[in-house]
Parts: sequence; structure tokens; C-alpha cells
Amino acid sequence: MVNDTELVAIECKSRLTLESVENHIALLGKIKRLQPRYAAMNLYGAVAGIVIDADTRRLAEHSGLFVIAQSGDGVEIVNAPDFAPARF
Repeated sequence: MVNDTELVAIECKSRLTLESVENHIALLGKIKRLQPRYAAMNLYGAVAGIVIDADTRRLAEHSGLFVIAQSGDGVEIVNAPDFAPARF
């Protein structure tokens, strides 16, 4: 998702794993270099999954990523109330 000043790169998986979170974090470190049109934007990261275990959720949140999980028929951001996203 992108607007004039901010960009959110989202990794979506049916089963979100520690490895997929680590790979997404590595990609976030490359986006502005690989896509120079985004260089001046605030870049945030998010991960989404139908199945997310506690360790994976903890790693994602502690890394500053928004965590999006299934909730009933929809999805919701499940980060802690005091969560502060990282800018990459």
C-alpha cells in the first residue's frame, strides 16, 4: 500500500513462519535501494497470516512489523496497544 508519503510492504501467508518474517525484514532493507521512487517515503512493514504461532507473532512485533491475523470472517491488526512500528 502506498500514498504520497508512506509505504507499507505486506507479506501474506496462509501459515506465517519465523523464516517468512525474517525474509520479509531482509526485503524491507532493500526496497528503497531497489525501487528508488520510494526512497523519500516512510517505509513500514506488515505481515499477515491465517495461522500465526506465538513465537512468530512476537518476532514480527518486536521487529516493528504490523501483524495482521484472521478474526472471524475478516482480519485485524493484532499488535499490542503500546506497539510502535519501525520505519525501514
